[in-house]
Amino acid sequence: MNRAENSPDRPLDVWFVCNAWTGGGAERVASTIVQHLDRDIVQPSVCLLRNDMSYPLPEDVEVHHLDYRGLPTFFSTARRLRRLVNDRRPDVVVSTVNANALLTGAALKRSTHSPPWIARIGSSPRHHDRGLRGISARSLYRNADRFIANSERLTSDVASIYPFTSGRVSTIRNACDFEVIDHLAKSPTDLRPPDGPLLAAVGRLVAVKRYDMMLEALAIVRRNIPASLWVCGEGPARKDLERQTGRLRLGDAVRWMGFTDNPYAVIRSADLYVLTSDYEGSPNSLIEAQSLGLAAVSTRCDYGPDEIISDGVSGLLTPPGNANEFAKAVVALLSDGKKRAAYGLRAKEAVRHKFALKPIIDKWHAVLQALSGSETRSGTPDGNSGMG
Repeated sequence: MNRAENSPDRPLDVWFVCNAWTGGGAERVASTIVQHLDRDIVQPSVCLLRNDMSYPLPEDVEVHHLDYRGLPTFFSTARRLRRLVNDRRPDVVVSTVNANALLTGAALKRSTHSPPWIARIGSSPRHHDRGLRGISARSLYRNADRFIANSERLTSDVASIYPFTSGRVSTIRNACDFEVIDHLAKSPTDLRPPDGPLLAAVGRLVAVKRYDMMLEALAIVRRNIPASLWVCGEGPARKDLERQTGRLRLGDAVRWMGFTDNPYAVIRSADLYVLTSDYEGSPNSLIEAQSLGLAAVSTRCDYGPDEIISDGVSGLLTPPGNANEFAKAVVALLSDGKKRAAYGLRAKEAVRHKFALKPIIDKWHAVLQALSGSETRSGTPDGNSGMG
């Protein structure tokens, strides 16, 4: 059933499938979207793979716990979601990130109720969908009615890798609530910045973020400038990075702060934001740092940084994997306070315009309304609409 066939005056019943309601950038984006959707248009619900919640959740949002416990429970979790969909009959289902798209697709493929499915893509299939996962994605993604990528280049990449998405993939940038970020950045803190310049980074401690290169670059920077680095984030690479910190004799120059509820207080204290990833989707932490008026140095990696930083205007972009070039850019901005301040002001203005909350939420309204008004999928045995 769909809205057009039943009660056109009621808000759309839209389910967002999320890994959890805490932690990473994708979850933060989902939280922002759910909070700000117009309840006259959309009544959101959330389906959580893991019962892990720390982000705010409006009281009117129903939560369905799917009890996912790793790959061995993939099919049982998909069956659980399928039963919920058949029983509750939502108008639209949104998988919020690549990591839960296949489970959502598997659940909907055999469901008796077939709501339109939006697959939000937050990182490139070129890096994420490999081997058996890639084979499964090519099969299940054919059932998706719409694909939403969070950067222009990622949109192009999805269309290139999965040609059957033609006409169904578009860009909606990450939703950022700058009022909340401003409030948190002004919160009282007992943090005491070091005497010299401070670099800040936020993100999971995983290989793709290349914190190993960040440490190498910091060691080079410190030959000229007594800079320090504070990193907000946790992850499996932490012990290796701590050992590397020791090998490079960085000592107290690096502070591993772990997962931080309010990283904006750290960003506020910094002189420069740094990002060294080999690839991204559209890094929220970089958007948020720039929104607070912080100049940045980032790798020009796939995807996102070159759509956030205007090179030589609001920050500097360097080749991925090159610690020397990265260090050179950091030294250039730390050595020129006037230029760094000008970059920060331009960054704040540009990011707050490009990632303004209302236009992004309005795009979600438009996509959800357009899908709900279309015919439900039918006509092929596996539920395909015949598109692509």
